[in-house]
Amino acid sequence: MLHGSSSGADEMRRGLFTALFALRDAGEAVEYVRRVRSVPRGTTIDMDRRILRQYISYLEHGDPPPGSLVAVAAHVLSHLTEWQGDSQLPDELGRLDEQLRHR
Repeated sequence: MLHGSSSGADEMRRGLFTALFALRDAGEAVEYVRRVRSVPRGTTIDMDRRILRQYISYLEHGDPPPGSLVAVAAHVLSHLTEWQGDSQLPDELGRLDEQLRHR
């Protein structure tokens, strides 16, 4: 566990997004999201769906209204901007959001 983190769940939640935005391109991001989606159904995936939906919206519509993205680091916005032209990534993220809703 990282020093200063409030719980293992918080660390895992950050870890999933950190890993996503450490990837080089949208193709790798799509593959990563597919792997996360393939986690067995009984396994809990602790991910903030509100932030996930904000990322999807940014990928689909471009610049969000001021203040709508929660504490997004500059490198995350850079990746989201770079990946905007990829149609598979928002689709896969949307499928992940739907799966999380049902878990």
